[in-house]
Amino acid sequence: MNKLKVASLLLLLFFLPPTSLKNAPFLTINYLSIAGFEFKEIQLFLLESSDHQTEINGSVSRLTASELSDEVAINDIYCSRIVFSVDALTCQQGRGQLSVAGTYETVFDFFLRVSETKNELKLTNLTGIEHALFIQTPGRDGASQLDINLQGVTNGVIKPLLQSYRIDWAQGTISVATKMMFSKNGLTDLHGNLVLKSVSIQTDDGQYASEGLNLAAVLDVTITQQQWRWQVQTKISHGEIYIEPVYHASPEQALVFTANGVWNADNKGLKINEFIFDDPGIGRLAGHGRSKIDNSIKIEHAALTFSSESLQLFERTYLQPFLAESLFDGMTVTGGLDAQVDFSKQSINKISLKFTDLNLIDPKERIHLQNGRGTINWSSQLAAQSQSTLAWERLFIYSLPIGPAELALTTDKYKIKLNHPIDLPILGGNIHVSKFDWLSVVGQNPVTHFQGIIERISLGQLATILKWPDLHGTISGGIPEITYHQGQIKTSGELWAEVFGGYVRVQKLVLVNVLSAQPEIFADVAIDNLDLKQLTQTFKAGKITGRLSGFINDLHLLAWQPVTFFAWLGTPENDSSKHEISQRALDNIASIGSGPGVGLLSTTFLRYFDFFSYDKLGMGCYLHQGVCQLMGVNAVNEGFYLVKGRGLPRVDVIAYNTQLDFNVLLKRLKRITQAEF
Repeated sequence: MNKLKVASLLLLLFFLPPTSLKNAPFLTINYLSIAGFEFKEIQLFLLESSDHQTEINGSVSRLTASELSDEVAINDIYCSRIVFSVDALTCQQGRGQLSVAGTYETVFDFFLRVSETKNELKLTNLTGIEHALFIQTPGRDGASQLDINLQGVTNGVIKPLLQSYRIDWAQGTISVATKMMFSKNGLTDLHGNLVLKSVSIQTDDGQYASEGLNLAAVLDVTITQQQWRWQVQTKISHGEIYIEPVYHASPEQALVFTANGVWNADNKGLKINEFIFDDPGIGRLAGHGRSKIDNSIKIEHAALTFSSESLQLFERTYLQPFLAESLFDGMTVTGGLDAQVDFSKQSINKISLKFTDLNLIDPKERIHLQNGRGTINWSSQLAAQSQSTLAWERLFIYSLPIGPAELALTTDKYKIKLNHPIDLPILGGNIHVSKFDWLSVVGQNPVTHFQGIIERISLGQLATILKWPDLHGTISGGIPEITYHQGQIKTSGELWAEVFGGYVRVQKLVLVNVLSAQPEIFADVAIDNLDLKQLTQTFKAGKITGRLSGFINDLHLLAWQPVTFFAWLGTPENDSSKHEISQRALDNIASIGSGPGVGLLSTTFLRYFDFFSYDKLGMGCYLHQGVCQLMGVNAVNEGFYLVKGRGLPRVDVIAYNTQLDFNVLLKRLKRITQAEF
């Protein structure tokens, strides 16, 4: 306080009539501003006088401070003991009412001291607050410092303040300690400490919530002209957090977030020199960047690094909530990851990923990767031609095991390309991949091309995995160029396989939604000159010699189950091979059209014959709405031949049932192939 003002007040007190001091206020001031504090309607009463100080009491209707929010006010102040000395004014015993934003009001006791060197206000006995301390220190040329310390602020105080933000503060306390430096032009420095203890909150929309949260934060800000230099550190040592859709349980070690940078109020530019988010046991995210913040956030540049030695915890905590109801829902991943991502002008400019000990498990058994490793590099620059590698010890695709392999890839903005052919070990053989690339076309969905050769894959191992009847031999074939586009796989040529001494050719192959729970397949299949001896020995359905050809046209599978097709399998025209069929084979073929094997041959003299000659055999099926319309090699009477005999003794197999439920047909075929087990 200016000494001249103090001296003037003392002179006024000295010349006041003594009688007036007892019955009425000796001094009334409507408004007074001292060192940033504003008093309204001051009334003072004299108690006693001495050579050094005068003790008085008095009241103030309202007290505010310019550095405090306009929503904070102290009303109805009464001081029972005011000490007014040469260099200070002190209220040693005061009482008043605190109002914050019109939603929190409490009666309190206070201590106030106003002087040239320090102004101090201490509030005690507040409802819902342990204590509040305000210290304002004047400086030179209009500078000042304001210290605010609020300890143990409870939900009773905070909850009303958050109602407009639709936040329910259920429990917990908050403590704040700030130091603010002011010049004549305004705020220049800010240092703040924030401590939350056992805080449980929830927004009305349920998007954000905490339970038993312990948080400590430190903020430092320095303001020069239009630039705010800031740094912040936050630690979460206990509690559960939900930020839709991510839920994080109480950490065993504190979660730490640190950052520093510059905010330019003139051009709305935010520069983050460095930020680090450390979640011990899960991962560490760090980076820096620049952005513009106006009506929206525009990232000019950003560089991020991420490292994790426990992808399983990272995926479970941070990724899985975003993958729910997607193709990757339920997948689990373990291993380590180091990642670098660069952003420029709102888009990704560069990606670098390094995997170690990677294991990927899909509960829907679409894919399973064991002990994977590799480095994936990608750049938006066409001239970058980044190199990548991907390797594994075991890879399962729909239960089909692929052995150890390592891929070398070249990547750029629009393409991923296999550098050189590779062999993928599978079921005792190989898939030789001669071509693989992924092309991104501007304005369209990406396109993938694949081409290769199948070499000596074991039918026995394939049958075991697919739960087919026991098979023997190997399969080889060619894979034409396959294109993947907009969720569809198509072939531009003929997919063929050499099996059972003949060929199976697949044309017009289309796979839709192949990675979903309901994949669809469309194709035409041609079966050319299979050796029936190999075929029947494999399926243990009796013995037949000769050849078998046919087709499966307009094949449609949904979730790997037939929806419709038109199929025929039979003796090819002009087949010059030996045609013989065993009793068991005849009986099994008869059972397809009429139910369980009739065993007629075993009740006649024909039981003494092991084999019979036949002219031709065959059966067709048109599947529609779950029912097979059956047909044979020739019509006869009201039925059709399944086997047309030749020579003596001649045996024909004739079926009279032209329609059969497809599931029943499958059960009969399964019973035939398992009869000898």
